[in-house]
Amino acid sequence: HGAGSPVAPIDWTLAIYEQVVAAGIAPEKIVMGIPAYGYVGKTGEFAMELLTYKQASEHPLFSRAIRDNSSFEMIAENDEITLIYQDRTTLQKKRDVLISAGSLAVSVWHLGNNSWF
Repeated sequence: HGAGSPVAPIDWTLAIYEQVVAAGIAPEKIVMGIPAYGYVGKTGEFAMELLTYKQASEHPLFSRAIRDNSSFEMIAENDEITLIYQDRTTLQKKRDVLISAGSLAVSVWHLGNNSWF
């Protein structure tokens, strides 16, 4: 949906897990991925720069970010620029939701210098 949208909303993530289970894949064979990266870009556009947590923490919008309820991701927007990043809380909450849904394995998509659980 372009900049301004979360990387991985919880409803979308759970829908993917449910589709895989509904297709007959045993939960013990499913590994769900949680993104540990974020991005910055012009709101509504599709050209975005992917960021590690460290890179996001150096962006001027970092301290203005608030937690998005649909994804647990941190989001800040100003002058048509959106910054989104994942922090420890984001990763933990996404992991907890997936485990509660029945997922037995979770993997973190890592770009480097990220804050782990």
